[in-house]
Amino acid sequence: MINMAYSSIGITLTTLLLILINQTLSAGVPSVTTKLGTITGETKSVTFQGNVHQVNRYLGIPYAKPPTGDLRFQRPEPFGPFSETYNAAEFGASCPQPSYPHMPVEKNTAEDCLFLNIYVPRQEPDEPSGHAVMFFIHGGGFSIGSGLLYDGAVLSSIGNVIIVTINYRLGLLGFLDIDDEKASGNFGLFDQRLALQWVHENIDAFGGNKDMVTIFGESAGSMSVSMQMMYPPNKGLFRGGIAQSGALSIPGVYPENNIGMAKYFAENMSCSVETMDEVFNCLKEASAETLIQVVMDAMASGGMASAASVGAIPTIDGKFIRTNLGDLLKKAGTDTFEEIDFFRSIKLIKRRKW
Repeated sequence: MINMAYSSIGITLTTLLLILINQTLSAGVPSVTTKLGTITGETKSVTFQGNVHQVNRYLGIPYAKPPTGDLRFQRPEPFGPFSETYNAAEFGASCPQPSYPHMPVEKNTAEDCLFLNIYVPRQEPDEPSGHAVMFFIHGGGFSIGSGLLYDGAVLSSIGNVIIVTINYRLGLLGFLDIDDEKASGNFGLFDQRLALQWVHENIDAFGGNKDMVTIFGESAGSMSVSMQMMYPPNKGLFRGGIAQSGALSIPGVYPENNIGMAKYFAENMSCSVETMDEVFNCLKEASAETLIQVVMDAMASGGMASAASVGAIPTIDGKFIRTNLGDLLKKAGTDTFEEIDFFRSIKLIKRRKW
């Protein structure tokens, strides 16, 4: 009887111990259940002005299928549901990009790079409807940069808002435009939009309010903010924008295509440029490392000016951008355009004058 009693007590203590361990683990590993499946993250402590704050962060969440193979030079496709619990404890790879002098170097790069990162404050939201959301688009001349370079933890905890940072395709891989459906350009802008759609559909699981999303960015990210604000199909995805530095009226933006640049890449990879089919096939079959090396070689031979000549930027693709947006803004005082009407419907904070 005594042995049975001790055995019973032992089982009870073991059960209690397991419960305590499970509670401790669940407290240390934040988890959310989205429409796409369960995502686990991690809790990070941050210090600001001597005060310590805690933020739950979910890193490297794929929002699109890897843009490789037949999906290279195409609009992004949603990643879809997770087959099992997704562990979002580490950043995903950054998009392929060259290394410029005196600029941060991204060591972990791959074409499978369409990830987003979410920082969630642990305190209660300011409004019963949930936390406001700030969606950040990084700069870098549409050629370099990554969401992981911008730690959203401090802003999230101090501002009591959810911060989202993203990767989007850069350079030739993000903006090749040969005036053909094979590669019509502005894939990087469509990446940004798909990430916005992902947030709209899933941020409530993280305690966010999908109707209180503000997009913001600096330099090329600032231009991206304004471009997203002039794409009417984005209606409902965000309510405001903050454009820090980059403007839509910067000279040299919005070429009709970048066929000449595409031929330059092909020639420097010893491919035939007699037909655009040959040029396209060359670029599609080349490794990302080979494409980046063309940019690096151009920079080595002629410096930043030469590198800029092979840096792909947004074009007038007839889909995302139908005309020169800088010129469109100048006509806004006298003419009516769908893009301008949508732009006017969004609250905007601009760092500089147009």
